[in-house]
Amino acid sequence: MARVIPFEDHALARLRERLGEAQEANEDLIAFARGHSGAVSAIHAAVLAAIEADSVDDLLHVVTQEWPLILGIDAVALALVVGDKAFRADCNGVQNVEPQLLMRSIEQVNGNRRVHETPYLIWTSFGTRRQAPPPTTSPTQLLPLLFDQVGEPLTPFYALLRDLRTRLPALEAGRYVRPDDTDTTTPRGLGPAARRVLADYRLVQYDLTVGHRWSEPGLFRDLS
Repeated sequence: MARVIPFEDHALARLRERLGEAQEANEDLIAFARGHSGAVSAIHAAVLAAIEADSVDDLLHVVTQEWPLILGIDAVALALVVGDKAFRADCNGVQNVEPQLLMRSIEQVNGNRRVHETPYLIWTSFGTRRQAPPPTTSPTQLLPLLFDQVGEPLTPFYALLRDLRTRLPALEAGRYVRPDDTDTTTPRGLGPAARRVLADYRLVQYDLTVGHRWSEPGLFRDLS
């Protein structure tokens, strides 16, 4: 004779708990997506507002008065050096400031690399090659570093980035970090090999951004 096997109360409660967790996670993802979309739209609106400014005064008004409302932030302030004069623009208007004071603040920021740096780590559940990454690197190097650590083949573009990292671990406008973690403000402070790979990298950047993208098929070919 057939009988009904009762579903254990604790199992049913556990199932409901898991369903609640899944629903909560789904709602969090939806909220994140909506927030991300809203942030992108706000940034787009802020850029358009700045582009539509008819004069410097109008641009300063847009940035200091309208951007906080568009972006949902507390305040925006700008510091400008024009010739031998310096200005500070914020929600209270434009004020004159001492150029030496402003330039000293700029030099302190530019001279302190730590304000431009963010620690990072690579974590896996299956181990890596344990290759020591350079002490300082650029965000463009994170994927090649990851592929190197897990032993994945590199596309020609990532191989170019790896060669660049070997001779020039990090760079930004006006700053070039050498393999010994010292930096220079001009390519003339680099060795010949570093200057050559930097020239190759800049040529590829130009081709992929404003050029005819002739290098794209070869640089990003499928390695599978």
